[in-house]
Amino acid sequence: MKRKYTQGYRDEWEQDPSFKSWLCKSKVNTTSAHCKACNCEVLSRVASLKEHMATSKHIKNMKGYSGISQIDTIFKTSTISEEVKKAEISIVAALVEHNNTFRVMDHSIDPSSKMHFLPIQNMYLGTNVAMTLESLKDDFRMRSKIEEFLNRFQSFLIELSNQFLQRLPVQDNFLQDLSFIDPQKAVYGEFRTLIGILKRFPNIVATENMQIVDNEYRELKLDVSVSNLLSTSSLTSETFMVDKFWSEVSQICDANSKPKYGNLSRFVKQMTILPLSNAKVERIFSDINRIKNQDRNRFNNKNVGAIMHGKEGLRQLEGGCSRFDPDRSIIKLMDSKQLYDNVTQHKDEES
Repeated sequence: MKRKYTQGYRDEWEQDPSFKSWLCKSKVNTTSAHCKACNCEVLSRVASLKEHMATSKHIKNMKGYSGISQIDTIFKTSTISEEVKKAEISIVAALVEHNNTFRVMDHSIDPSSKMHFLPIQNMYLGTNVAMTLESLKDDFRMRSKIEEFLNRFQSFLIELSNQFLQRLPVQDNFLQDLSFIDPQKAVYGEFRTLIGILKRFPNIVATENMQIVDNEYRELKLDVSVSNLLSTSSLTSETFMVDKFWSEVSQICDANSKPKYGNLSRFVKQMTILPLSNAKVERIFSDINRIKNQDRNRFNNKNVGAIMHGKEGLRQLEGGCSRFDPDRSIIKLMDSKQLYDNVTQHKDEES
């Protein structure tokens, strides 16, 4: 009788792209094939292997099985996931670089919210108070009074913070926007346009002139002669004051010998005279009252302003007025014709 032929397992099947991820030789029966995904034996025939590969069981098991992977591919993430991570890191870096994390939270400050409070024992009260409380902590009779004191101090801080929020413009970015006049920020800063701050002062810059001022500001950032002002000052270890820098900028001319930044310089000059607090205005009025007293009540406005400028200049002069040495041209100006108006002009001013 003729012996029946039995197909044996062939190693080259493992090189076939359709089989290599799940097929191997059976350890139970060396002539059979073994499916690693389904953990079952399969007849060693190509037709049987393809039939098994098409079964729903095999298809389901293969969804979570990809064969033996390299260690570096096990933890490999998708391209989309990597892009999302990069985008999130870029956003966080931008927030940190431009300090936006503190800017955006100003409006949400609530000093009355207890969830943000430190424990009263961790409040900073100064070294003397801390030492006193430390010396009394073992006195049982003082514990209730110490707790009452700390609670009162906490209430004081809450009230103080609430009053600060009412008085300080934490939701108004005006002072922050005004920092564009700083020489370093004007040349190298992040400001791209002044439209936001120009719109707040229509009485200084008319609507039809806003674009002119903004164009001058944008051009200033690309002007080598302006950046050279800062580089020269850094080489000479000289720190540019705001008024000195913009005075130099106002003198830069174009090919037609006309000021390139005349409109911008005038706007900045008017921004620098804005009072930062009511106290500054009160001090100026106090100086005026001391200057225009009963003995000098006929001083005209021009001379009062000159004295005010002189006082401010002497404050900035090293050594003060004791080091000031007036020349002869200044002394010649100190006569009645220069200091006082005639009676008619004085009456016209009062009327």
